[in-house]
Amino acid sequence: LDQGRAQVTRDSGAVGGGRGGRIGAGAVIALLLAALLLHVAIQAVPPYVDYLYVKDGVQVAVRLASAPPHSDASLRRQILEKLKERELTIPEQEFVTSVDTQRAYARLRWSAPVRVLWYTHVISYTVEHAERIR
Repeated sequence: LDQGRAQVTRDSGAVGGGRGGRIGAGAVIALLLAALLLHVAIQAVPPYVDYLYVKDGVQVAVRLASAPPHSDASLRRQILEKLKERELTIPEQEFVTSVDTQRAYARLRWSAPVRVLWYTHVISYTVEHAERIR
C-alpha cells in the first residue's frame, strides 16, 4: 500500500472467463431464440387483439339486439361497424346473424395469416354469441 491507496491488480479470469471478450455459442443461440420469439409475438398478437375486440363487440351487439326493439338489421350493422374499425373483412357466408322470438344470435369466422420467417401459419377465429330475447 502506498500512501493509503489500495493496489489494483488485473485478474484476466474474473470477467468473461478469460476468453478475451468473445461470446459463447450458448449465448448466441439464446439471443437467436429470443429474437425468433419476439418476431412470432409481433406477428401473432395483432390478429389476436382483433379477435378479442370483435368478440367483445359481438357480445355487446347481441345483448342490445336481445332487448326491444329486436332487429336483425341493427345487430348486423353494429357488428359491421366493429369489423370496419379493425379493418377486417369477413366472407358473407361466414357472417351469420339472426333475431327471432326466442333469441338473438351472431357467428363470425375468419382467418389470419401469421408469417414466421419463411413459414406462414393460418389461424382461424370463431366468435359466436347468443342471448335469449327479453
